[in-house]
Amino acid sequence: MSVSRAKPFVRIFSLSIFFFAWNAISWIVFFRAVSGPWRGEPPSFVPGLFVALFVLIGLGMIAAVVYMVLSLFNPHAPRFALQLFRVAPLAGQSIISPSGRSSSSIAQDG
Repeated sequence: MSVSRAKPFVRIFSLSIFFFAWNAISWIVFFRAVSGPWRGEPPSFVPGLFVALFVLIGLGMIAAVVYMVLSLFNPHAPRFALQLFRVAPLAGQSIISPSGRSSSSIAQDG
């Protein structure tokens, strides 16, 4: 495996390990905070709302890993360098120069 292909795999692997740990902790704390009424405890939504922010960050990390995996399979188009050049007019057409004057390629019959 080349160096250029190994770097994205390392990024995906390290972010995956981090998001698994992050989501494991945040989802456990979130369900513990929200499931109070089912265990006979009084409802407390403030801890659930606080931990919901961390759950949203974890969902964002999952989306980032999916995006990074899909980007591995994205075909890269070759990069082209644009070069500016002047195109010669076809017969019978005229070109407007930057000064605003037009030049015609048709000979004037006089």
